[in-house]
Amino acid sequence: MTDFDLSEFRDLFVEEGHNYLQTLNTNLLALERDPDDVQALEAMFRAAHSLKGGAATMGYSVVGDLAHATEDALDKLRRGRWHLTPPLTDLLFDVLDRLQALLADVAADREPTADTSMLERLRALKAPAPSELEVAPFPTPPGDEPGEPMAPPTSVVRVDVHYLDSLLDVVSEMVIHRSLLSRLGQRYELVALSDAIQVHDRLLTRLRNAVLGMRMVPVSQVFDRFPRMTRDLLKAQGKRAQFVIGGGRVEMDRSVLEALNDPLVHLIRNAIDHGLETPAERAKAAKSRTASLRLTARRERESVVIVLEDDGRGMDSVQIAAAAVEQGLITEEAVAEMSAGQILQLLCHPGFSTSREVTAVSGRGMGMTVVKRAVEALRGTLEIETQVGQGSTFRLRLPVMLTLLDAMLVRVGEEQYALPVAQVEHILEIEPARIECIGGKEVMMVDDAMLPLRRMSRLLHVPNADPNPRYALIVRPKGEAVGLRVDAVLGREEIVARPVPVALRSIPALVGATVIGEGQTVLILDVEEALGEPGITGFPSGRQVESSDL
Repeated sequence: MTDFDLSEFRDLFVEEGHNYLQTLNTNLLALERDPDDVQALEAMFRAAHSLKGGAATMGYSVVGDLAHATEDALDKLRRGRWHLTPPLTDLLFDVLDRLQALLADVAADREPTADTSMLERLRALKAPAPSELEVAPFPTPPGDEPGEPMAPPTSVVRVDVHYLDSLLDVVSEMVIHRSLLSRLGQRYELVALSDAIQVHDRLLTRLRNAVLGMRMVPVSQVFDRFPRMTRDLLKAQGKRAQFVIGGGRVEMDRSVLEALNDPLVHLIRNAIDHGLETPAERAKAAKSRTASLRLTARRERESVVIVLEDDGRGMDSVQIAAAAVEQGLITEEAVAEMSAGQILQLLCHPGFSTSREVTAVSGRGMGMTVVKRAVEALRGTLEIETQVGQGSTFRLRLPVMLTLLDAMLVRVGEEQYALPVAQVEHILEIEPARIECIGGKEVMMVDDAMLPLRRMSRLLHVPNADPNPRYALIVRPKGEAVGLRVDAVLGREEIVARPVPVALRSIPALVGATVIGEGQTVLILDVEEALGEPGITGFPSGRQVESSDL
């Protein structure tokens, strides 16, 4: 008889194992705060039991033995034979870390290595004396004896993410093809073709929405990883903080969300290491001995805004500027021309650091550089706010969907460019006679307010542009309205955003490229980055980028 090959189920086991460990970590944190939390303990027991069963089915005895010992310890807790003490809590966290490492071995197709010391530590635990019990034992709910948990009925089907990626690629190509069909319909004005294009457009929209819906996941899938990390870092540094998570149900494309894990880890570690004070320092500053650290998410139009804020020591922009000058990253003359927000962005300069010591958590000056680069690679922006003695706020603004982009197509000179619709408030058709020049800069009165104007042709150094562009896109970089003048507005179109070609990745404001119509390449700009540059040098025309490069 041929042995049954279970290797094809390995990925499923690893995925489920990670989910069980997340449940164990989350509920152990809850138990640490409230040892009377019966539901948290029961959830832990069920997760350990399921992990043990899955490991046994797959033949991973090392994982199964450790999960079984964990289940036994949790069963003693739920039956009141043991009491959750700080040493036991620390041991259970160590066990979960070990199980995480064993799952990593399984995922990498390595044989999990047994750790007899961990098993011995669990099995050597003794029940505390009756006098040590500080809380009443948990009575086991009737009918809740150990056994195989009943799986609730579900309509969810597991799909390999590679199939979702492939499906999105097909939809993306169809979006590009729709652009071609639309232009052919306009060119030839055939009624039958126009009707067919309308039907195709409706069907594609339904398919697009279905595919995007399958790819959307709640941010809690990443956020829920951080309470355990935060707890360990605070304990290691002797600090106290209430870590609050909000907006966990906000959804994003899974590829964007997964790419955010490392940047958020950097921000949280920096906040704990540099931002939060010790309890003694906070008491001396007339603050609560327990700090506040909040990680929240919210949806704004076609973007998701993720905010990390603390009530720690804050940062001094004067000190940051002085450190940047001392490290040779910028001149004193340049600093004098910078706003407070621009000075804070120096934190993201490679090699910048205000810490004179390299700690085990941070301090090498690379954390914020990594964050900014990762956010910009996702077509997002990073904003920093701070107040000395009051705390700091880091705000990440990111697209909900990375590949498909709702864009405004404009023409400057002979070139077309795409701008994210989410960054454009509205469009004005302006009369050159209404424009005034104040201090060498163009302005115009709009609704009894002075609107500064900037020419896109000058920002991008585009030749042969209209000397009197008649359209202005109203945008709000840094919260202040600006009119971005362009020669023509070609319309709104859903496009497929491709990565920036390697040769152009050093150019500011360029966040991607797309192909429209009959193969024309169009560059995608970040409006806020473009307006933040005094003049982008070396910006290429669209003809210099071939569609084969995308």
